Amino acid sequence: MKKLLILISVAFISSVQAAHTCNDNITKSTPTARFTDNADGTVTDTVTDLTWMRCTLGESWDGANCTGAAQTYDWQEALTEADSSNLATHTNWRLPNIKEMQSIVEYACYDPAFNVSVFPESSNSNPQYWSSSIYSKTNYHSAWALSQASGSISDEVKSNSKLVRLVRD
Repeated sequence: MKKLLILISVAFISSVQAAHTCNDNITKSTPTARFTDNADGTVTDTVTDLTWMRCTLGESWDGANCTGAAQTYDWQEALTEADSSNLATHTNWRLPNIKEMQSIVEYACYDPAFNVSVFPESSNSNPQYWSSSIYSKTNYHSAWALSQASGSISDEVKSNSKLVRLVRD
């Protein structure tokens, strides 16, 4: 019984300590200097020239952090939300394709696999973000999603709920 309690305690402590971790031996793929802060809740990637929402859809930028509650959407709802968004007085927001989503992954970090100085952690524990990319020409029921923990991609049924981060050209 004592060994069981010790094992449970170790497992609990390990899960509590899981947090944003970066490997300093790996060159950063998305250094903070790569992004221009537009001082309106958006950043512009100087490599891709894309402008991104700093916060997950449902949250708001207060000048230092994302506040509020991140929302999840099925794929069609995510497209609709993008069409109706007017963050920073812009109306040309869209759901990024999977290659664009991968362009902001910080491969030296995990949980989340983003540069949290640029894209603060989401308040929602949902592990994935939608992309606009349909999984395949023969499977219109799925779309590509990106894991916020690892940056890996997977095909997901469009009726599933995921997080959304919008982009504009």
